[in-house]
Order: sequence, then structure tokens, then C-alpha cells
Amino acid sequence: MHKLLLALISLSLVGCIDSKEEILEEKNQGLVYCAEANPVSFNPQVTTTGSTIDIIANQLYDRLISIDPVTAEFKSELATDWKISKDGKSVTFTLRKGVKFHTTSYFTPSREFNADDVIFTFSRLFDVYNPYHFVGDANYPYFQSVGIDQLIRKIVRVSDHQVRFELFNAESSFLANMATDFAV
Repeated sequence: MHKLLLALISLSLVGCIDSKEEILEEKNQGLVYCAEANPVSFNPQVTTTGSTIDIIANQLYDRLISIDPVTAEFKSELATDWKISKDGKSVTFTLRKGVKFHTTSYFTPSREFNADDVIFTFSRLFDVYNPYHFVGDANYPYFQSVGIDQLIRKIVRVSDHQVRFELFNAESSFLANMATDFAV
């Protein structure tokens, strides 16, 4: 019985493929990613749908830090180091040097990643006067739900490769929230 069922499944799967050439043609078309749903945005900061986060966040973006899935400790990504002030109201990130943006046929970056990019990325989340805050009717549901938009007082450029997040109050979950797929 099991052998008959396996044979029928195999025959039905083979029937889906017309030829070896068709397989090769499909492989040469580029990356094929199968998911349970379409992403609702290419910006993980403006959504909470799991399918969007799964499809977009790790494949297209980096974050300052992440959480090691084995040890549950924070680990470096775009930030090589981070220091929390004694009062817990500021966190200074030292940024990785030499990080290049993607070059395409229509875009050639003029510089490498630096503190200005971190400030741009995060200030638009909490600053409603930032000209990019509402682009695409964006809201930032994850950051609003965990209160990050009300926690960050300002972001200061210390140097090209250091940026300091100044908080209204000490918050023990700040680093964990910065390590999520929403904080790309």
C-alpha cells in the first residue's frame, strides 16, 4: 500500500515538470523564495506581519546588534561595541568600519555606512517632524507598542563611527528591542 502511494505521488510530481530544459531555464531566472504570503512592505519597521518580517528583514537588512540564538547574548552586527551609561539613560554604539552599500546599475554609493545612517534610520521613527516620518503613510507599530517612540529623547552623532541614543529614562529592554528584526 505504502509503495503504491509513494509511486503515485512520484508520478504526479514528475508530471509537473515538462523537461530538463524547463528546469534549467527556471534556475537561471534568479532567486525563487516561497513564502506563505506576500510581504506587505519592504520596510520591516512599518509592519508587524510575520511573513513580511521573515521574508524581508534578514535577507535585505542589517541591524546594530542581534541576539545569539544559542547563548541569548547580544552580538555585534553593524555595531562592534556598545556602552550603557551608569544612569542607564544613554547607550553609545561603536559602528563597524568599511561597511559598503549595495551598488547597482542605477545607484553608486558615494560613501560607506556611518553614524548619519543610524540617525536617519531611527530619528524618523520617533520624530514626527522628520520629513520622512510619514512617507508612504508609515507608522511604526512595533516601536509604538513597546514605547521606543516615546523612549528616545535624541540620537547624537559622536563621531563618524559612534552614535549615542539618549533616552528619557533607563529602560532594561532597550537593547533587546534594538536587536529585533524591526530595528533594521
